[in-house]
Amino acid sequence: MEAEQPETSLFLGKFGVSIAPENLNAGRYDRYDGVFLTLEAEDNFPGEPLALPETSCVTVRFRGSHPEALEQYARLMAYIGAHSLSACGFPAKLR
Repeated sequence: MEAEQPETSLFLGKFGVSIAPENLNAGRYDRYDGVFLTLEAEDNFPGEPLALPETSCVTVRFRGSHPEALEQYARLMAYIGAHSLSACGFPAKLR
């Protein structure tokens, strides 16, 4: 992601991974379907950024590593199910 960039844009906290809605809804939390980088106005990034539309989302924050994330995805999906919502986009937007 950085090979052609004039300056570094990759820092912990700006980089993330995503799981497709069909995998979230099926309980398959052990593989990632996408990678993203959050850019800020001062970042010098010559590529074409994708701006996601503003929407309501459910998030979970935790301190840990990838092996511990599976339990957190299950917790997130339990909340979504308990509130009659569903994962439906990137990131898991609410319907």
